Amino acid sequence: MRQYDAIEKQIIKILKTIPKESSRLKWSGARPWTRQIKNKICKLGKKDRYCYVCASGDNTDWEEWLYDVTWLKLDRNKSIRYSSLVLECEWGNAYEEIYNDFAKLLLARAQHRIMIFEGKSKDDILNIMRKLKKETTNFRDSTPKDRYLFAGYDNSRNTFEFDLFVLP
Repeated sequence: MRQYDAIEKQIIKILKTIPKESSRLKWSGARPWTRQIKNKICKLGKKDRYCYVCASGDNTDWEEWLYDVTWLKLDRNKSIRYSSLVLECEWGNAYEEIYNDFAKLLLARAQHRIMIFEGKSKDDILNIMRKLKKETTNFRDSTPKDRYLFAGYDNSRNTFEFDLFVLP
């Protein structure tokens, strides 16, 4: 079993609050979920002094970019030194929709790759995670120690399932 690092633990903690917040505030549709997740993860990145890019988020450092959320470290000249985190959210239940967003993460060169999606049940989520893990091993340009944090929202239980996959 792989160990979650400090950033992954903080992201999991954030995501665990979202279902209760959604119920309390009576959110309708995926948009408020996505906005809250993006804003909270961007805020976490800002705390760690990352420049962040957040598609359709509040107070973003740059406009929409390649991923739903990206954390960047810049040098004094504002050149990108590295990317610490990339994140994609997909609230459609169809595997093809989830895979289309996940495929962007396969190309990412970042320490943390986060895929947030929804499923009809725990079994559905675990099946999607299994398929996505297979995609990482099939991708020729994957490298040892590439990290993927999967967060699948279980519609039937109003909770997230998490799994960390680190390529051997």
